[in-house]
Amino acid sequence: MRILLAALLLAYGAGAQAEACGGEQRLDAGRAEVGAGGLGTACAAPAGALRAAALRVDITPRDLRGLNPMGGSFTAVHDPIYLRALLLDDGRQAVALVSLDLIEVGDTTAVRERIAREVGVAADHVLISPSHDHNAPRLGRVTPGALAHDGGPESDAYTAWVYDRMVAVLREARAALRPARLGSGRGQVDVNMNRDAYSERGWGLGLAPQGPSDKTLRVLKVETEDGAPLALVLNYGVHSTVTLGSAELSGDLAGAAERYVEETLGQGVVALWTPAALGDQAPRVSRPNAVSRPAVVAAPQPAPAAQQPADVASRAAAAAASQPDAVASPAAAGVSVSQRSADRRGASVPGEGAAPAAKDAQRANAAAWRAMDAQGLLVGAEALRVADGITILRSDVHLAAAQRVISCPVKTGRNLMSTMKQQTVDHVPVRLSLLLIDRVALAGVSGEVLNAIGSRLYATSPLSDTFLVSIANDRIGYLPPDAAYDQPLFEVNGSPVARGCAENAIVDGLSQMIREHM
Repeated sequence: MRILLAALLLAYGAGAQAEACGGEQRLDAGRAEVGAGGLGTACAAPAGALRAAALRVDITPRDLRGLNPMGGSFTAVHDPIYLRALLLDDGRQAVALVSLDLIEVGDTTAVRERIAREVGVAADHVLISPSHDHNAPRLGRVTPGALAHDGGPESDAYTAWVYDRMVAVLREARAALRPARLGSGRGQVDVNMNRDAYSERGWGLGLAPQGPSDKTLRVLKVETEDGAPLALVLNYGVHSTVTLGSAELSGDLAGAAERYVEETLGQGVVALWTPAALGDQAPRVSRPNAVSRPAVVAAPQPAPAAQQPADVASRAAAAAASQPDAVASPAAAGVSVSQRSADRRGASVPGEGAAPAAKDAQRANAAAWRAMDAQGLLVGAEALRVADGITILRSDVHLAAAQRVISCPVKTGRNLMSTMKQQTVDHVPVRLSLLLIDRVALAGVSGEVLNAIGSRLYATSPLSDTFLVSIANDRIGYLPPDAAYDQPLFEVNGSPVARGCAENAIVDGLSQMIREHM
């Protein structure tokens, strides 16, 4: 009788778990409603004891020549840029998140395969995510059919150097794995705004407060088993373009947020920024409006390629940068990291004694650095507040990963920046990448996803703790929702994907991948 009762209970439990795994529940990680199961019972594989390591390495270029993706060279280093890595292992498999203070990366397949060979983390278990910092270089070459800022031989050399450091950091992290636990949470911070503005001249880039904008800041917290902080993963949708036009290398808004978290927590904590649905999201304050009232900016119809900016900051920035004496630092070839610019916060009167154009540019730069630090502080402070509230953390977790490539018909870009390149091909790959960290899904897409697609994914995903990560493992261009193609928006002009392919492929594909591996 006891044996029969035990068998019935076991069968009931297995049936209940199977029903839960196949259902459409939205499960929360690190929140009170999770219940006794903590982060959730993994269906694909049993949970294992979590080990983690997080490291940071400086990737500030030693030579600034030819590395400005917006054209030309950087003139100085305002603040250093970093590669940050988080490695997680559940005893069965490992996953790696790599965050970079850079504008974009090309197809990362080769470096991820190298990581698999030299570090032992499977290529499809690695997610490489630049912050989309426009005052920093790019990595790799442009994928055929994609619309991105192409690099030259200087970029190729820098790419090889950064990839060497990436592999070395992950190898070091593998050796430094230690018992850990994790949880997640969400907050709100208002430093972004929709940038698709309409005026009497038509659609253009600007500030559109009436447009859709997700203020959600998603946070993944990783700490040691005795409660010491190891890492925070930040996920937020905004362009890091506050200082665009200054011609100085910087981590911009994302870097300022990471820096604030790391300096506040100390103890070697690593803060990793991941860009959410940022395609149509500008910073609330950037270089053009830091010294004057924000203005709705509409592009002339039509406009020359050189007048078509990539972001809200670029029109005024381009006007200032086009002046021969428009930057405070001399445009010197081969400026090294040791020749960093003076801290703007120590300058009493920026531009004093300079020519009028240079004086205006210096004042704009000084205001932009203040705006960068202020907005980064707001994001970083909210991340710390959210992290403090994550009190349910688990060390028994299930890790999984997957990738999928969707081949979409190519659309030719229109009214492009001169630095944008597109090869003539029939199809362009949209890469979907998933890192499943128990009941937290890092859902990567290889382009700049717009707000509407992000909202659909959050509503459709079987996990409420879904972090959409734009520009993951490649950047092919903007990825607008199908409805946006009815208007000549900047992001539609800059999308390499024909209407009717990307939106459903992203939402349905990632939701299915999460469901299959949770």
